[in-house]
Amino acid sequence: MTTTPPASGGMFIAVDGPSGVGKSTLTRALTIQLGQDGHAVHRTAEPSDGPIGTLARGMTNAADGLTLACLYAADRYHHLAHEIEPRLAAGAIVITDRYVASGLVMQRLDGVDPDLLWALNEQARTPDLLLSLTADDDVIRRRLTRRGTHNRYQDQHTSSRDEATWHKEAAEHLAATGAVVHAIDTTHLSANAVTALAHRHVHDALAAPRRRHSGMTATTLDAASPAAASGTFLLGGDLPVHRIGYGTMQLTGPGHWYHPADINAAKQVLRRAVDLGVNHLDTADAYGPETVEHLIRKALHPYPDHLVIATKGGMTRQGPNRWAPVGRPEYLRQCVEMSLRRLAVDRIDLYYLHRVDSKVPLEDQVGELAALRDEGKLRHIGLSKVTTIQLEAARRIAPITAVQNKFNRHEPDWAMFDHCTRTGTAFVPYAPLAAGALAGRPGAARRELSWLLGLSPVVLPIPGSTSIQHLQQNVHVWWCRSVSGPTYRALQPVTWPVLAFLRFSTSPKTRLPGLPAMGGPLHPTGVPPAPCGGTTHRTLPRTEPPPARTPRIPWGNCGATDGLRRSSLSTTVPHARKRCRRSSRIRPGQPTSPKPG
Repeated sequence: MTTTPPASGGMFIAVDGPSGVGKSTLTRALTIQLGQDGHAVHRTAEPSDGPIGTLARGMTNAADGLTLACLYAADRYHHLAHEIEPRLAAGAIVITDRYVASGLVMQRLDGVDPDLLWALNEQARTPDLLLSLTADDDVIRRRLTRRGTHNRYQDQHTSSRDEATWHKEAAEHLAATGAVVHAIDTTHLSANAVTALAHRHVHDALAAPRRRHSGMTATTLDAASPAAASGTFLLGGDLPVHRIGYGTMQLTGPGHWYHPADINAAKQVLRRAVDLGVNHLDTADAYGPETVEHLIRKALHPYPDHLVIATKGGMTRQGPNRWAPVGRPEYLRQCVEMSLRRLAVDRIDLYYLHRVDSKVPLEDQVGELAALRDEGKLRHIGLSKVTTIQLEAARRIAPITAVQNKFNRHEPDWAMFDHCTRTGTAFVPYAPLAAGALAGRPGAARRELSWLLGLSPVVLPIPGSTSIQHLQQNVHVWWCRSVSGPTYRALQPVTWPVLAFLRFSTSPKTRLPGLPAMGGPLHPTGVPPAPCGGTTHRTLPRTEPPPARTPRIPWGNCGATDGLRRSSLSTTVPHARKRCRRSSRIRPGQPTSPKPG
């Protein structure tokens, strides 16, 4: 991400935490302190003083649930557009007393689904700095008793404990989306001490390079929810990636050899993938060979925060479509060192053994990668095109974070899929569209990718493309997977809070025609729902037969179809109504025969 100096881009600071921890006191004191330092500072609060915020504040004790959730979200977007963003554009430091975390916690106290709350606020700007205040439960209660409660949430017996827990969860999520988060325990600190500590955190943040702003999912949306809507998987328990990734194998010449025909176009595809929220790029030193690793560095370096580049080694190339595994430890070490140099990184996030070399003991191959990980050159180790027996053998040598095997509807590897699902290992299916064979018809790629995403939360598809148009279709697959074309086009102008509400609605009265109840979580750490109303595990039989087509009824048989009424045929068979008009002239018992031609 780019560095934004305070004079040109401002800084957005949110002060959040449970009731009674001193948010308002800190906001006022910090505004004065930064103003004395010579900064242009604007102090604000949520709900805002705008018309929607005034309505939300007035209804806090009268309304609850989705009513308040939608009001708060609508006020937040209005607040950003009409007050916060203009001040930031002018170079000011904007400090807000309460922001997303406080709003989410209040609505969670009303029992609103947290996944719906995150969906409502998914487009809100991520703060550059979050000062998350906390205090002991007893201290908070004494402070609230002394000053008096301001709303019904503070009267609930367990609200302070729940608030503290949920504020911590919100802070962790905001940290994953790019905010710099500092937790300040105010239990034993005076107001001046809290201000001094926060003042130091602000100055550290002003001096450090900062990400460009983004929404709650650290992505930029294009008409529909992008990569972040597919959910997030933690590689190795500490490396969050969006489940829909991007495979770079096609960014080469014919036969995956040498350079692509248009190098600049390939760079644009990589940049567009990152803009759409893809933060999991899969490549290998054998692609080209070496071509794609160079392209990634030239297109994306310096790399955005949270971008995970997975690469592979242990495969040699002799020409177009010619591959040969080499797993000697010294060669694998050379592969890692050269990939580090080509990608211009100090450590590779995820490194796969591209193929197991049958001529070299597996323990030597995996053992060398484990040694490189211990040296700090690799973060996580993966295996590509392996069996479950090889995977178990490798696990006895080193932790294996991910497995990349061929998997699609035509060529499923159910044994490895079941193993990874059972053990929680990332399963990265390569060739998810069978090299384009499953993407021939309009919408087919989306259906296949959404089928894969619905199989298990450990599945991380990496569809590849040399076209920005196809890339965007693949990345948008999760949002569009069960919405008809006319409905999808009609949804585009709808504001995000309403759109998210409609997406989660399970009532036919509040759901748009053609938009099925999805009901599953949008929160990046949640398990996505199965596509098209299926179950959350395997949604289709293992044999994956093609869907049965509606039988064609001969011309003369519409009047005698085993007791089916003519009206039922007209709703299940295209043009059956027209055919049945002719058959209605056939008298009972009259022989029928298809009309020739």
